[in-house]
This record gives sequence, C-alpha cells and structure tokens, in this order.
Amino acid sequence: MLLDDVISSFDTNHRKRFAELIFEKFSKYQIILLTHEYDWFKNFVSPLAKQKNWIINEIKWTESKGTFLDEKPNDLKERIEKSIVESNIEGLGNPIRIYLEHSLKEICSNLDVKVSFRYNDFNEKRMPDELINALKSRIKDKSEELKEEFPTIERVANSALFGNLLSHDNPSNPKIGDLKAFWSDILALENIFVCDKEDCRRPRVSLKNYDTVAKTIRCGCGHSNYDWK
Repeated sequence: MLLDDVISSFDTNHRKRFAELIFEKFSKYQIILLTHEYDWFKNFVSPLAKQKNWIINEIKWTESKGTFLDEKPNDLKERIEKSIVESNIEGLGNPIRIYLEHSLKEICSNLDVKVSFRYNDFNEKRMPDELINALKSRIKDKSEELKEEFPTIERVANSALFGNLLSHDNPSNPKIGDLKAFWSDILALENIFVCDKEDCRRPRVSLKNYDTVAKTIRCGCGHSNYDWK
C-alpha cells in the first residue's frame, strides 16, 4: 500500500487516528509511507510500528547520495569484514565507527545505562566515548564480574579515538593492521554481551532476562550471565 503525503490536509485530531487506523485495519499489508510531516511520523507512526514489531526502513535523501536506506548492522558488518579480508582500507574507518556506535547503543539499552539528558533526536547522536564512560559507570555500581572486562572496554575506548580520526578529513594514514586491531576490539566487546550458543534464541545479555533468584543478568538460555546487584 503506497501512501503519498496523505495527511497534509488533515485536521490535527484526525492525524493520530489515521496512524492508528493503518495498524488496526491494514496490519497484513506492506506499507510504503511518504510524508513531509516529520513530527507525525516520529511521534505517532514510528512508535506504533515498533509496538507491533514491524520492520521499519526509513528512506533518506541527501544531495550527494540521492535516495537511500541506511545499512543494517549485519549488512555493515559483512561489508567491513569483506574489506578487511581484501585489505581494502579506503573509506573503511567510517563504517567501523558507525558499527561501533550501533553496538554500544544496543549494549547500553539492554543494561539500562544512564546517560545525560538530550532533546529528541540528539539522543540518537551519542558518541562512543560518552557511551563507554556511561557503560563503565553502570558496571561499577552493579557487577563485580563485568568489572573484570574493563581492559577490553578500555581498548575499545582507545580505538574509538582512532575511529574518529578516520571518519574526518585529516592527514592520517591508517594501516590494515591498525584497522584489524580496531575491529577486533569491537568484536571482543560484543562477545562480552552476546551468547555464543547457536541455539540461544535471545543471545543478548539484557536486564529483560534478569534472574531475581540468582541476581544475575543473562542471555535467553542462561549460558552467558553476570552478577548484577
């Protein structure tokens, strides 16, 4: 179903109801929604879609790239690893930095990490260094076992500085070994918070899987777990 800017002439009280109608009456359809009404999409359509566990692809546009979809983390990971295998380092720093930011956001969300308040979309622009600092602070208060992983987290913090250099116009000349080490640090951080069992249906270590008896946070199958006050 293609909807092309259909609410432009709607009264305000009908816009919310129309967003609800899409999900109540047309849940079995694929929806292509084009709109200039950013606040309506962000405040009504997107939250409803997330509640229904719909997959959301937001089409973006820039003068340089035209119309495009952001790469999903798995697609980005595949491209990064392919470039590393082929020793193709041109433009590789920025994708690695983007992947790191996504990974840190997911880890921090799963552990209910507290960061300073930001208005609206500024929450989506958290930098790796502030996420890492907030993650460390959360772990210090909650888990002795995770504190033992601080050396790995510190390596990622140092690598994040390197990633920022690669993402901007500067005279740095990275080597393939540097990029491999950077990527290895990111994967090591992820492995702390992801179960390695293939049959684990919820592999992310999360507060959603909190064990109130053992007082641990864990993955869905319980193989990966850490003490949590």
